[in-house]
Amino acid sequence: MNRRQLIRSLAVAASASAVGSLTPSAVAAGTSLTPVSINHISYRVANYAKTRDFYSGLLGMKVSNDDGTKCRLGVGGISIVAQPGEDERTRRTPLIDHIDYNMDNSQEEIFAALKRHGVVLEHGINHPPSNKAKAGSTSIQVMDPDGFHVTLSPKK
Repeated sequence: MNRRQLIRSLAVAASASAVGSLTPSAVAAGTSLTPVSINHISYRVANYAKTRDFYSGLLGMKVSNDDGTKCRLGVGGISIVAQPGEDERTRRTPLIDHIDYNMDNSQEEIFAALKRHGVVLEHGINHPPSNKAKAGSTSIQVMDPDGFHVTLSPKK
């Protein structure tokens, strides 16, 4: 092991240790939610077909739910939803619309935690604004401190 690998290993171990020591107390205090996996990442793209063909052709991602205007690209249990922008801004400047996290919390627990932390509900580009979950869906949309849209999908 060279010096660079040793330093990197120590940094990773120290980070893991710090996270491990913080997480149980936060959970015990009822102050945090528990994400268990990423459901999907939503891309707003300039050219849906080119994006689909790039990821499936070059990286071998599995294409599903392809309706001719959008699709899901599967990799390691996570989907990337590739779809065109809905407004002038997202058609002109492709972006990551939101990341959807599967949570180990109920919808009520998520709403309560958001309220405790002073986080207001916010809609993503492709989600209508609402103070409740979208009809037929239990997903909850918020923005992180940097303005990125985050979707929290409660356990079923």
